[in-house]
Amino acid sequence: MTLNASLTSDIDNLSQRDSAVQGEVQSALAGGVQSWRTFQATKIQDQLSFQAMKIQDQLSFQAVKNQDQLSFQAMKIRDQLYLHNGNERTTAVTKARAPIGITASRPL
Repeated sequence: MTLNASLTSDIDNLSQRDSAVQGEVQSALAGGVQSWRTFQATKIQDQLSFQAMKIQDQLSFQAVKNQDQLSFQAMKIRDQLYLHNGNERTTAVTKARAPIGITASRPL
């Protein structure tokens, strides 16, 4: 084999190897791009899930807080009504008993 033929053969072998390597690189890049896209999609999905959980927690906390405030207001109103009704009852009982007390305190 002459030097020229040997060099031509080496060039052909290198060209075939180069094509094979380029194919592998392109395949790896395509897989890498797909993996990167999958990673990014998963990352975004995780961030959205986290944000949704935070919002849900905030809404739950606010609902409990509002419920507590409403319960407290209801207790205050109930207590005020109880005191008001109690005062009316006391006044009514006092008025009803006053004549009896006065009558009973008089000597017979």
